[in-house]
Amino acid sequence: LDEHARAAGAEFTLVVIPYALQYVAPDDPLVRELDQQLQALIDMGKDLGFPVLDGKAAFADVVARDGVAHYFIQDDWHFTLAGHRFMAEWLAPLFARASPEPPVPLQERSPRDLATSPALTPPQGDQAPLGAEGLEVQGPE
Repeated sequence: LDEHARAAGAEFTLVVIPYALQYVAPDDPLVRELDQQLQALIDMGKDLGFPVLDGKAAFADVVARDGVAHYFIQDDWHFTLAGHRFMAEWLAPLFARASPEPPVPLQERSPRDLATSPALTPPQGDQAPLGAEGLEVQGPE
């Protein structure tokens, strides 16, 4: 992925997303195994020279302060609204450095703008993922 990103003039960055169980039961054997796998990804990034952002470390203080349930849906690994907000605010400086112009807020974009964005346009031909053919945009022009 790093090579593809560089070829397109972009920088690949791996973001390691935390999950609630890491904070609730850090000594659980499953958590230890998954943490080892995530650490392997972090080490790989260091070895190959691409940035890796560790979301577990980023969330540690706020989860300790506000509780796991504030940032993660109960019995699920998905974020709550507050969890998504924190992740977005944590990542925002990365995107601010990478973008020469401030992004247009999502709510100000039309469905057609979103579907035709170069970042969201699916590859064509042999590179197209299954189901990408016949993609149509619904909504106002």
